[in-house]
Amino acid sequence: MVWLTLTNNSRNLSIFITLNQGINGYVTDINTGLPLDNIIIDYWNERGFILGSTVTSFNGGFSLPIVFGDYYLSTDTNNAYTNEIYNDINCANAAILGSCDVTQGEIISLPQNNLLPIFVDIKLHTTADQIFTNSFE
Repeated sequence: MVWLTLTNNSRNLSIFITLNQGINGYVTDINTGLPLDNIIIDYWNERGFILGSTVTSFNGGFSLPIVFGDYYLSTDTNNAYTNEIYNDINCANAAILGSCDVTQGEIISLPQNNLLPIFVDIKLHTTADQIFTNSFE
């Protein structure tokens, strides 16, 4: 929990913000920096078993209110963007379909005694970027 108090002369404004433990982040286009909505974020345990998923909001943001432990993230996108395992490992199809091993990604650890969220940024390539990266020009 965080309390902010802003004072301007005789006026006070208090804002109460609650930060829950878990993983929070944003998904953006790697080239434009624009937020990507409706991207599915799957989260997996340290052994590579799917635990659940969430969907990015209009501003590309997502929140996974999960407890301490080790996790992997992967994306499940529309056809305009390539899927990946966090952090920037290409996954031709969604990992949920078994097309890649999420344990090859970067593990995100939530310590037991940490009550604040871990923040991650996921930057996705367009499918056109991926085609040219693979020399199909």
